[in-house]
Amino acid sequence: MTPAPKVLLLESDSALRTALEFSLTLDGIAVEAFASDEEIVARAPSAAADCLVLDYRGDVTNPLAVMTVLRRQGVSLPAIVLATYPSRELEADIEAAGALLIEKPLMCDALADAVRACLDRREAA
Repeated sequence: MTPAPKVLLLESDSALRTALEFSLTLDGIAVEAFASDEEIVARAPSAAADCLVLDYRGDVTNPLAVMTVLRRQGVSLPAIVLATYPSRELEADIEAAGALLIEKPLMCDALADAVRACLDRREAA
């Protein structure tokens, strides 16, 4: 049996973090969740994970900075950035970083589908 894919989830809002973790788990995706940039940066290099799911809250979390630090540490996992009403500049920055943007509010299985798409692209490469 193939092990469940695992994501590292960065979400500063505890209620939303719990909801996303629950939803992904129901979809057969294992989750290790973090509340801050510092926590995920400290843990990601040693975590056996398949994908990053990073929430963008300019005042609290910065997934682009997290991705930059992790890539310097040799962590090259595919990344999904969650954002509410992203500016065109933010959209361009996320695309330039090679991440996939998912706009909130999330609809149906959008996040689980995006995780699977990232994993499929990674396997095809």
